[in-house]
Amino acid sequence: MNIILATSDVKLNNFIIEKYEETYNEVNVTEVDFLEDVQDKVWDVNPDVIIISEKVSTRENHSSIAKHYIHLYQFVTKTLKDFETVFIVHSKGVNSDLVKKFIENEYYAVIPYERLDILPQVPQNKKDVIDIFGGVQEIVLNPLAAERSSEEDSFIEPPTKFAEPKNKDKTLFIPNSTDNKQQRYIYLPNTTKVDLSKLNTITPIVSLFWSPIPNVGVSSFIKALGYTLASRGKKVLIIELDWEYAKMARTTGLTHKDRHLKAALNSISSDDFEGIEGFIVNNQIAEEDLPYNYKHAKVRLRELPSSLFLLSRNADLEGYEEEPEFDDDTTIEKLFYYAKQAGFENILVDVPSSPQNVFTMLSMLCSNEMYAFVDENFSTSALFKLAMYSFNAIDIHKEDFHLIINKTREESGITAQYIAEYYEMNPVLSLPFDDEMIIQQLDLRLTGGKEYMDKVNVFANRYGINSFEQDKQNQKNKNKRLFNFNLF
Repeated sequence: MNIILATSDVKLNNFIIEKYEETYNEVNVTEVDFLEDVQDKVWDVNPDVIIISEKVSTRENHSSIAKHYIHLYQFVTKTLKDFETVFIVHSKGVNSDLVKKFIENEYYAVIPYERLDILPQVPQNKKDVIDIFGGVQEIVLNPLAAERSSEEDSFIEPPTKFAEPKNKDKTLFIPNSTDNKQQRYIYLPNTTKVDLSKLNTITPIVSLFWSPIPNVGVSSFIKALGYTLASRGKKVLIIELDWEYAKMARTTGLTHKDRHLKAALNSISSDDFEGIEGFIVNNQIAEEDLPYNYKHAKVRLRELPSSLFLLSRNADLEGYEEEPEFDDDTTIEKLFYYAKQAGFENILVDVPSSPQNVFTMLSMLCSNEMYAFVDENFSTSALFKLAMYSFNAIDIHKEDFHLIINKTREESGITAQYIAEYYEMNPVLSLPFDDEMIIQQLDLRLTGGKEYMDKVNVFANRYGINSFEQDKQNQKNKNKRLFNFNLF
């Protein structure tokens, strides 16, 4: 079964892949970032089915959501008319204009986001569409934001042990068979009333970023990605577990003398632990703790979105300090769990390079997706291969990582394709060498140059943010600045 996915949502892709693997023994998946890229991929893949979400990013900018829908409709019904194509709509009833337009033109392979459990079956006629959409109303996009129906449903016990996986060998995760799928078993207590069939579409995502050696650019990328997602309205938490090379607090200004990683880890297993909210820092919390003469830092903090939080070493720690020790091997799992309970949609984790580091190993076992971050240096590829041997001991393999290549120099022949050959992997993202990055960091800015940030913005679409929503948010912020409103 060959599938092309054009959704711009990695969590949604994971769920779709899982549904197809329940029916087909072999599923080959190709993911595209933009709708228009589907047309090129069909020649290479010869897909059995193409699945497109209404939230997919498009290369063509549209001035209104109506024009965005028209573009999608024409692409699905005309450009892809010779292919079996499934179209996913979000929070729309059968009487919405878009769905009615498909039905009027006898296109029936339309599925509501809330009924993806029927895959790989799809509607074949008008009656099927009406039946599937039955009861689906115009609802909030994020089911986690909806209030629970009772006090009992709202109570969730904290985790007490690692979740038991679906596979019989009781490892902590489900190994993946291809580069195209990143999925791990997520802890949910038995008292939770969440529909497990939709687990990957409604839960927050823990994204882990690892590099074989330090100073490859992981922290810079995480800061830029976190800033981008938070600027678009996401609630984002960056967790820096790279203790020896910690730099997040110093290069963002997000620091507080009493709120830091060591305090959180020491408290998380105690009986009176009430959550991570007392240990994380955003711009408002950080500014309150700064001395009055740190005027430049305060200016930079006010430029940050207040929905961006950091949990890391405190910025005023100087010199070498031993990593925190903990006896409970579920501490990292609990940390991620409480981050989800605090309402964070994206949890970005920076881990140490050493494959033997306990933070690295435990984080990999508990994350939802993993990215290997590399550059053009030969030593990076050599250490990458050595690290893979170490990771095999905990049943983690190269196929469990997505590859991100940093510091490409197209004009010098150091292309992403050239670097990727050393790793025998297809990169999901290549980032250009950015000579502005060091200047930006010294100025406490979380972003890089334009070319670098263009790549980050495209990558951010994987987490369910399309270009139209981004343009609306940018215009909203622009209007606020014009009228001198306080953005935070």
